[in-house]
Amino acid sequence: MAPTLLYPYHAKYMFRRLQRAAQTEEYPLKITRIDALHVTIPMTSPFRKAGRVQNDADNALVRIETDDGLVGWGEAAAAPLLTGDTGARIMASIEFLAEILIGEDPRSIASLHARLSDAMAQNESAVCAIDMALYDIAGKHLGVPAYALIGGRSRTALPPSLGVNADPADAAKAAEWKARGVQAFKAKVSVADPAYEKDALRQIRDAIGPDTEFAIDANGAWKPAEALAFLDDVAELNLAFCEQPIAPGNLSRLRSVAERSPVPIYTDESFNEPADLIAHAEAGVAGVSMKTIKMGGITGFMSAAYLARLLRLGVNVAGKSATSSIGGSAMLQISTALPEMSGGIGLSNHKLTEDLVKDPVGLADGVLTAPEGAGLGVDVDETVVERFVQRRSTVTE
Repeated sequence: MAPTLLYPYHAKYMFRRLQRAAQTEEYPLKITRIDALHVTIPMTSPFRKAGRVQNDADNALVRIETDDGLVGWGEAAAAPLLTGDTGARIMASIEFLAEILIGEDPRSIASLHARLSDAMAQNESAVCAIDMALYDIAGKHLGVPAYALIGGRSRTALPPSLGVNADPADAAKAAEWKARGVQAFKAKVSVADPAYEKDALRQIRDAIGPDTEFAIDANGAWKPAEALAFLDDVAELNLAFCEQPIAPGNLSRLRSVAERSPVPIYTDESFNEPADLIAHAEAGVAGVSMKTIKMGGITGFMSAAYLARLLRLGVNVAGKSATSSIGGSAMLQISTALPEMSGGIGLSNHKLTEDLVKDPVGLADGVLTAPEGAGLGVDVDETVVERFVQRRSTVTE
């Protein structure tokens, strides 16, 4: 993983405050216990994407406890076609990395992030969960929301986004969510017959109106000619962007689509680390859909987001299709701090049959806001968590 970029002054100030606290004997703090958990939570309905139908949330959680009783939680979702991870695999990686953390000061986030990233190849999802938990602890220690540690507040009200299927049946669903305040929608395409999906997109556009942001995601399933033909046919729908129209691995082919497409092109699967953004900007993409599980959590996300800003690339704060309010709050903390972002925030905790926190994050008066409590600001209900645990592992001093 690429080195962390410098944050704005406010974030650097908060990190110095954490580091001074970590170095002061008057306020000792160390990690004494780490629980890695594999959880499976049923979804309210199947979610279809190219190559897979998802019926449940296959996630990993981490619970980090300190010697003074502070507890931090983090979450990472399985993404077999994106990161190669299942929930069980992420949990196993957290187990492996736990030995590095025991006895360490959880406020040394930047240092621990670098050590964890270097300790195991292709471990971004596990680092993601741990990184969230460290911010949760650090925020609780200082009595501030996590966004105060990564740049402070850039905005209060966050625009919500909803993921839908390119299916006529989802047009009514989209209209209902539009009435509840959702301001952006992203439809999964390349799953069914192109003519069927184009008709569905037109029906969804009619349902949400001409001024609502509407994007599509092909998950890399098209060939360049197929992508351009599809995008030419739906150009009149005023789509905000098309995410990952073709498979990753060939930037010249991506450039051929980006240069000719009537719809702005965003990248996802073909973007793996911050340094990749430079080549993608040169290939003509307009932006990136960025996920914490690919960036190694909040720390890596902010690094990549500031590089994207320098490259004049849009940043869409993208979640996975089934994440609880633990991961959802991390997205809201990031979105609150980012100086610029594109698209709405796509939470997915509403797709679960039951959330893992006592007061789930979600819409209020048509907008999303980051919890104002310390750290991630969510109160995890451990009795609920236990109902969905497939396996747990504990590492102590």
